[in-house]
Amino acid sequence: MQLPKIGLWTWKVHDEAVFYDALSLWYRHFDTAWIYHNEECLGKVFKDYWKRDELWISSKIRFDYVPDYSFHVFKDEDFLYSQLEDRFLKTLNDLRTDYLDLVYLHWPTWYENDAKAFEKLLQYKREGRILHLWVSNFPKGMLEKFYSLFWNEIEYLQIERHACLENQLLEGFCKEKNINIVAYSPFWHGHLLKDKKLMILANEMWISVPQMLLAYLLSKGFFVIPKSSNFQRLQENIEAWRVVLSENTVQSIDRLEKHFRYNNPPFAPRYE
Repeated sequence: MQLPKIGLWTWKVHDEAVFYDALSLWYRHFDTAWIYHNEECLGKVFKDYWKRDELWISSKIRFDYVPDYSFHVFKDEDFLYSQLEDRFLKTLNDLRTDYLDLVYLHWPTWYENDAKAFEKLLQYKREGRILHLWVSNFPKGMLEKFYSLFWNEIEYLQIERHACLENQLLEGFCKEKNINIVAYSPFWHGHLLKDKKLMILANEMWISVPQMLLAYLLSKGFFVIPKSSNFQRLQENIEAWRVVLSENTVQSIDRLEKHFRYNNPPFAPRYE
C-alpha cells in the first residue's frame, strides 16, 4: 500500500466516533504518536476494521522528556531515548497491530543521539515490525547530515507546512533528494480559515477554504494530514483531492507571507 495523499492527523483527537467517521469516509492514513495519548482509542476502532492491509498507520517516537513547558529547565538527559523500546511496544499493543506502516523520529535532538535511536528503529524494521522509517520536524542542516548516513531510508519528511509557511531551502533539498513532504497543520491551527482574502478566493471557486488550502498543498506535490473532529469537515477534507485550482488562485496564495509557524516548542530546532 502506498501512502495516501490525504490522511487524518489525530493530535488532540480522542473520540472513537471521529475515527469511525473517518473510516466511513474512506480515510486510510491515520497519523498518531505515543505522546498523543490516543493510540489505545484508535486500536479499539481498528480492531473492528478487519482489512489491516488497507490501513496506513503512522506513529512517532520521541525522546524521554514528556512536555510541560511552563517551568521546565531542559537538560541533555531529557533528550535521550532510554524509553524508546517500552514506548514502541506500548504503541503496537495499544494500536492492536503487529506492525506499523511508518514510524518517525518525532523531533530532532543532536546527530549522534538521533542516529542511535534511528539504528534501534532500523532493527525493528528488519524484524518486520516497521515498514517505513522517516523523520519529522528536521531543518535542512540536520536533515542533510542525517541523510548522508541514512540516505536509503529517508523517503519522507513530516513538517508543519501551510499557505503561510514555507521553507525554500528545506523544500529544495527534499526535491533534490526525492524526499516527499508530509504537511501537518495545513490550516495554521485554524487561523487561515478566517482569512478574508482566502474566503473570497474559495467563494469564487464554490469550495470551502479548507478544501482550497489542501488543494494548494497537493498542487505542490505534498501529502497532507489535516485534523478535524467534525463529520462535514472530515468529508470536505478528504474530497479536496478532486479540487483543481486555477493558476491565478495558486499564484494569489503564493503571494501570502510565508513565515508564520505555530508548532514551535522550546526544544524545536532553528530553521534556516
